[in-house]
Amino acid sequence: MNSQELIIELNKIIKDLKGFVLITGMTGRGKSHVAMHVYYLFTPYELPLVDHDMAWFINISELPFLIEKNRKEFGDTLGFLEKRAAPKLLVLDDLGTMRDPSPSFADFIYLLVEKRHQARAGKITIVTTNLNSQQIRERYGDAFLSRIASGKNYKLEGKDRRFENLGF
Repeated sequence: MNSQELIIELNKIIKDLKGFVLITGMTGRGKSHVAMHVYYLFTPYELPLVDHDMAWFINISELPFLIEKNRKEFGDTLGFLEKRAAPKLLVLDDLGTMRDPSPSFADFIYLLVEKRHQARAGKITIVTTNLNSQQIRERYGDAFLSRIASGKNYKLEGKDRRFENLGF
């Protein structure tokens, strides 16, 4: 399946979509593009990464900086976790881009996913990643993998669209 085919499929089922959507594939296959498309269905006319109650789109590599910023400003990580678990749509983009996530980050991301798993009725969590299931298991554990793979799973294939634009 390519990214355009997945967008068409998600458009058809978006009203009934809930729980987790795991989108995997090699770099440049359109995973983030698909996730951003769904984000825009929830937040028309808004720029990506706008912080509001309906949807939140975050690149995983930014999350440790936001956690630390929140800890310094408010002295609290739990409140930040609760706020990030609340929106109807949560997009966790590029899981696995951090080469060696710290134990505290891995714990935070697990708790975030667990909260979304517990409240899956009426909520959508999209996770995009280049990692395969074994790599996710090794970095984040079986329970984490079990939760993010509990819903719809899609693997995007084809050529790297960025390289195509460069003529490679």
